[in-house]
Amino acid sequence: MGLDYGTTFQGIATLYYDDNEALSRLRLPKEEGYVLQPGILDSALQTCMGLGLATQEKTLSLPFSVKEVNIYGAVDEACWAYARKSNSAPSGEKISRYDIDLLSEEGEVLLSFKDFVTLPVAGLQQNEQETPQLQYYAPHWEARALIPAQDAPSSESFIVLAGGSASLAEALTDRLDCE
Repeated sequence: MGLDYGTTFQGIATLYYDDNEALSRLRLPKEEGYVLQPGILDSALQTCMGLGLATQEKTLSLPFSVKEVNIYGAVDEACWAYARKSNSAPSGEKISRYDIDLLSEEGEVLLSFKDFVTLPVAGLQQNEQETPQLQYYAPHWEARALIPAQDAPSSESFIVLAGGSASLAEALTDRLDCE
């Protein structure tokens, strides 16, 4: 589809598909230091492309949102990705919705994406001679002086910790000396 992925994002070894579901065999070397290895997750999302191949729809779509992600086991052990059209997708929508499971060699669900949404890249005509022209945004940084201590926010700051464990919350409470 015109995107040149590095080797750590080329995890689909085999892809089986029809109009309603796709199954891919994933093969990537294990990378240390990740709870959710990016190449494995991206390969699972790429499995959704198999559903478009069955109908000859070669439209480039980009990830937009996911309603729910559940982790049930060590995702670095994932060998298979199983994608299917989501039941929550209203007919006639231009967006695509999928449910995706990452599976172990034994077929145990290790991670699931519920209602993963992709949006088509509008205005791109794709055929074998054309490469899609995407526009990427780069960050623009401006140098600023540090805030003097007397102008810093008061010590009565409000801190929200989302998605962390209870032990992390306790460690932060001890470290920040707060209640």
